[in-house]
This record gives sequence, C-alpha cells and structure tokens, in this order.
Amino acid sequence: MKVYKYRGCSEFDRDLKSLVNNEFYMPTPRNLNDPCEGLISTDILFAELDNVFGNVLKVNPDVKSSFLNFKNDFLSLMKSVEKFGVYSLSQNKHDELLWAHYAESHKGFCIEYDLEQLILHENSYDLSHFSVKYNDQPSAFKLTDMSDFKNPNKLSSKLLGIKSKSWEYENEYRFVTANAGIKKYDFRALKSVYFGLRMEDELIDKLMQALKGRNIKYYKVQLKGHSFELTDEKIPDRYSTQNKYMYNISRIEEGAIFEDPAHPELTPYMLKLAEITRREPYCQKVQGVGLSDEKATNDKPLLFAQYWIEKKFVKKEYSLEEIDAQYELINDINCYKKY
Repeated sequence: MKVYKYRGCSEFDRDLKSLVNNEFYMPTPRNLNDPCEGLISTDILFAELDNVFGNVLKVNPDVKSSFLNFKNDFLSLMKSVEKFGVYSLSQNKHDELLWAHYAESHKGFCIEYDLEQLILHENSYDLSHFSVKYNDQPSAFKLTDMSDFKNPNKLSSKLLGIKSKSWEYENEYRFVTANAGIKKYDFRALKSVYFGLRMEDELIDKLMQALKGRNIKYYKVQLKGHSFELTDEKIPDRYSTQNKYMYNISRIEEGAIFEDPAHPELTPYMLKLAEITRREPYCQKVQGVGLSDEKATNDKPLLFAQYWIEKKFVKKEYSLEEIDAQYELINDINCYKKY
C-alpha cells in the first residue's frame, strides 16, 4: 500500500533535511491544524457507569471511592493523549485540495512511501497505524469499548482516528506513538517524489542531488487535458549514479551457515542467502542462516537469515524463489564471491 505526504516550499530546507536523515517528525495532537483532534465524548460511558454503580452503591456505599478513582483514572488517560505523537499521511496523491493546502498551491512536492516498509523499523514496536474515519459526531466511549484498552491499535484509533466529515477529502492514514518527536524509518520506504505544477526547478534539482543513489522515482504533476483532473509524468533522475546509498557488505560470522545433512541441496541457497543478507544496508553482521523449522515443508522449504542491527537481532524468512530472484540482483561479483 502506498501513502503520501504533501510538503510545501516555505520550509523546503527543513523537509529536505528530514528526507536526507530518513526521519519524520510526529507532533502532538494540539499542534495539528484541527482543533478538534482527540475530542472524545464520555457522556454515554459515565452515564452507564452511574447506572451500574448507582445500584451497587445502594447495597455497598464503600465502592464509591473505587468508582471515583476509576473515573479519575479514565480522565487521566484521556489527558495523556496530549503527549501522543501523530504523523498524518494521505492515501491520495492527486487531490486538488491537498496540493493547494499542504503543498502551497503546487509550489511544493508530494512524497510516496511504501506503508509496509515505513512501519517496519526500530521504533515500530510502539506504533499504531490506521485509516482515519469521518463522522458527524466525535468519538464516544461506551462500556462495551473497555476491551479496546487491551489493543493499542484499537485504542489509538478510538482516541485519534475519528474526524469531522469536513476533512474527508484528505483520505488520511495516520501513525500514532506514545510520545511526540522525531522518528527514524528505513530509507527504502521512500519510493517516489511528485513535484507540483509550480515547483521551482532549482528546488527540484536540489532535492534530486541530495537524494542521489537511492533509486527514487521522480514525477511531475500535470493537468490531464482540458480538465480539473491531475495526472503525472515520469521525469529522469538528474543525478543517476551507480554508487548506492548506504552500500554495505557486512561480515558473516564464523559458523553462521547451519547446513542440514538431510538436505544438502539447500546449502547453495544458504550461501546465497548469506550473501544477500550481508548486503542489507542496515546489517552489521550475519549471525545465522539455515532451514526454518516453523513453516518449512518438504515441497516448499523456507530458509531464515538472522542478522544484527541497532543492538538487536532481526530474523527474516525467504522462499527458494525469493532467494534466486534477489541473488540475481547482486552486481558486485568482481569484489565479492557469488556462490
């Protein structure tokens, strides 16, 4: 799935720096442009609680303090939303109003991300993500919603995933974390950049030069015939280079290839996978490559590769077809042996 972030030109240097550093900033709800962010109705919930506890209080007045504590704790939770970080994206790259509002009337640009790659990074463990829903009324909590507290994604969606229908044109996809601030992402999540109709050529050139070697595709937005519809035209990368960004050949630990005597035919694939993995841009060392016991079958074996990145191990699984396909893309055989 592709998601999009519109940027203007007035803060171009700031936004370009974020792209170069593979990061985005998640502001608090209060710093977003909708003053109704995080607006929650608790009337129904508290009315239901009053009804339930009211009957209990007639029998046991001692539970009153517990009831009041629950209400205070719940209100504290609602207030904690103020510290959350929110990153807003769209699922539409050619919306007229988005280009007008967030890209400064086409003087800016639009970034295309691959959603799956964007959420799979070191900070993803506390990340909730969802499509925003648009209603006539704010989100309302009920007793039946209490189970959502066990599911961070459902809870975040309940707290920050409902907006007025006036915002429906944004077709928003939202990231939410427990704390606002700068978050890192895998640079390969950035797939394309779309330049607005009025974006200055000097800025286009500056962006291409800063992001060279990343295999990014570039497009220029166009008007489709004599209509209000927007389209785009692919344009060449002015700084196309064979020098890859974050080019890496990490070491393979001694004994990292877990050969299986029962399946000697898989050893060449393990060696291939080790070569693929050591070229992973973020890989610091290949720790293990072998046959996956969890999902592997005799008909369709799966191999795993485990490697070290940013103080933790990452484990990925590959089919033999995937290994062959990725291995064929390796083009540095003059420097490093291909098996």
